[in-house]
Amino acid sequence: MSGTYYEILGVPRDAGLPEIKRAFRRKAKEMHPDLHENASEQDLARMRELLLAYQTLSDPRKREDYDRCILTCHPREKRYRFDYREFLRERVDDLHSQAKLIFFDLLHDREEEAISLYERLRQEGDFRLEEYLDREDAMDCLFLVAEAYEKRGELEEAVVHLLAVSSMEKEKPYFRHFFEEVLAKLRHFLGWAGGSEIEMERRMRYIVELIGLGILGPRDEAYFYKRLSELSLRRGDRTQARFYLQRALVRNGGRADASRLYQKILQEESV
Repeated sequence: MSGTYYEILGVPRDAGLPEIKRAFRRKAKEMHPDLHENASEQDLARMRELLLAYQTLSDPRKREDYDRCILTCHPREKRYRFDYREFLRERVDDLHSQAKLIFFDLLHDREEEAISLYERLRQEGDFRLEEYLDREDAMDCLFLVAEAYEKRGELEEAVVHLLAVSSMEKEKPYFRHFFEEVLAKLRHFLGWAGGSEIEMERRMRYIVELIGLGILGPRDEAYFYKRLSELSLRRGDRTQARFYLQRALVRNGGRADASRLYQKILQEESV
């Protein structure tokens, strides 16, 4: 298969999204390798090319970039094969394109390249993905950045980016029921998992920031208040430990796990 993405899908340059979707479904049904027992590597390559054409033309931003590249980069090359990633890489002075490149690489198993570029841009200036991507893309990208840092064992960076996602979710819900995955990671990182990675004072500050967003349910609030109480007790501040534990008890209905911590605080106070 060769030609422009419009030719691959068999649609005109001014085709609307419904026409593009219909063309893709028709072509995919005709050639999908799962429908053929003896699908060759060439068949698989043609299917991948068809999928890439659809992904590009069905995304308004990618389609705009694609059309612009055909007109400006190769105006006379009718059968130019568009490489979206290379197109973004070449626009080194356009931070919007660089943000898109980070997102693209994270979506295509290029975490190391994405994080390397991301960190370089942050070192060069106050680079924030939220300023150069659409809001929803920025939230997805920040979550993927957090996952990449998690894989690298950099839990504090993961927490910072998950908190950024949480703050944006508070302003305008986007993840909705999928937000539980964000909270699950924060519970893990700010609980015992981050004990050696994240310094105690900063961990407490992150927990306070999360609670302050007002997006947690009573059970999660109780969990994080209990963590604050435990951390306060570890650093010898029994007054603060009692304060946070009382808040945990209010939100937790006085459950036994928090009550045991309360007894521990009383025992240390009597020593």
